[in-house]
Amino acid sequence: KTDERMEFVAAKASRVTMVFMILGAFAVVLLDGIQPITMPYHLFVSYSVCAILLVYMISYYLLLRRY
Repeated sequence: KTDERMEFVAAKASRVTMVFMILGAFAVVLLDGIQPITMPYHLFVSYSVCAILLVYMISYYLLLRRY
């Protein structure tokens, strides 16, 4: 069963994850302009999905301790 605190923490964690995705996409565009990314597309997408999930989990647990 979820309460308001868990929903509040989940909303904050999703905001943190969204900011990370935007900044990460900007960094990828900059780095790709400097030096082309030679990694296959399927690996790049799978690593980015894993990174997004990790950022969400870490921010959720950190925010859960804080609130």
